[in-house]
Amino acid sequence: MDPDARRLGADDEPSELSASIDPPPPSTGAPASADPTSEPPATREPTESAPSSPAPESRGPVSSGPVFATQPIILRRSYALPRAIVWDALVDPVLASGWLGELDIDPRVTGSYRLRYHAPAARRPHDLSSAVIRDLAEPEVLALEAGDGFQVRVRLDDVPGGPRNRSTILHLTVSVTAPAPVLAPDPAHVRTEASAAEQSAHPAAFAEAVRLRAAWLLHLDQLDELLHGRPVDGSCWSDVQDEAWLAHLADSAEAEGERFP
Repeated sequence: MDPDARRLGADDEPSELSASIDPPPPSTGAPASADPTSEPPATREPTESAPSSPAPESRGPVSSGPVFATQPIILRRSYALPRAIVWDALVDPVLASGWLGELDIDPRVTGSYRLRYHAPAARRPHDLSSAVIRDLAEPEVLALEAGDGFQVRVRLDDVPGGPRNRSTILHLTVSVTAPAPVLAPDPAHVRTEASAAEQSAHPAAFAEAVRLRAAWLLHLDQLDELLHGRPVDGSCWSDVQDEAWLAHLADSAEAEGERFP
């Protein structure tokens, strides 16, 4: 372990529309003495009714359809501390509680990574309460896979600079390889310049991508606070983080609007 790796102190299934078929007209019943050579009464051809307009998208939790990420979400942050210290914040339960939440980890490939976030449900990156470690190379790579198809990969690059002559660049990649339910942000809080056409093409996927990006940006802010000796207080998370959350939602909506077809 890098000698600088020390504990931080205070100083440092929608239903398908089915066509309704008009029933044939009621039979009038031909009299018994009717001429057998007469033409039978005309029948109506089945007609399809026009499909009804789709219901407007609801706000808040959305879980009625599959969501596929068209591209991974990739974020990058620089921290002016040695890589070993930043690594500890990813895998040490005491340090993880200062920016993410309560962590229970079995630090090996195929080991568990169980995280209970401090943040409210709508502001969590995604469920990591039963994640599995898929790649682990201390102090450089940590890759997680959640049961709902989400994958998170963190790579730490050691670079020169900073007060201790070593700094760290954190690369975060978030992707989804399977359908997953989404928890959409309240549209009233998404201040975005992305066009309505971009959002309406994939409304649930767009909302989820915005939320994921904003949530990770916020937690990376909290990692920076931890590394400077200011761990997050989970008991008053919302009171402190509301303004930053809304700012990250706005920035994320604009960024994701450029990526969606």
